[in-house]
Amino acid sequence: IYPGIDLTAFPCRCRTEKPFTAERPLSILFVGRVIKQKGLHVLLRTVHQLTDRGYPVQVTVVGQTPPWERAYGQRVRRAARGLPVHWRGFVPPRALSKHYRGHDLFVCPSQRAEAFGLVNLEAMASGLPVVASSVSGIPEVLQDGVSGLLVGPGDADALAGALSRCIDSPELRRRLGAAAREHVVAKLDRRACGRQVAGLFEPAVSVT
Repeated sequence: IYPGIDLTAFPCRCRTEKPFTAERPLSILFVGRVIKQKGLHVLLRTVHQLTDRGYPVQVTVVGQTPPWERAYGQRVRRAARGLPVHWRGFVPPRALSKHYRGHDLFVCPSQRAEAFGLVNLEAMASGLPVVASSVSGIPEVLQDGVSGLLVGPGDADALAGALSRCIDSPELRRRLGAAAREHVVAKLDRRACGRQVAGLFEPAVSVT
């Protein structure tokens, strides 16, 4: 049983899928602490590849670096020089929804030890197509090719391939985003998950 998500906090935005251009690049969102485990450095290597191939993309990073990862934070900022990356820092949870609704695609490039990534559920609830690492519990909530795309952790080439597929196919983006929202509504709504938990205790309550 999953903790679920408050669907009212992450409304689905209706999207009109159009080709991307230099004036209107694909906007990619990353949400999470800027630490090595979360894999931002992999996403940046991927963005290097995509821009070298002429793909119009831009990345927004929502999150900050904790003090013990300061060296990593400095390293990824150096790696991002010259790339279309916007750093937003810490964003309060109540303000995250507008960032999901304001982007075209969500990337979760985690490297290890990820339960399932609550940010994935938030993006899926918002109707965003999600590209994520196939680690830990992420494949439990995101079905590859149906409600999102999965790639191997640390594989910048595979991530670039998945993102280029999304850039090239408005229909794929539309289908993945719609299926992601449907899956969260059907299986991961907080109220439904709460009823499942309550159901576990009903036999014990009835006995007493």
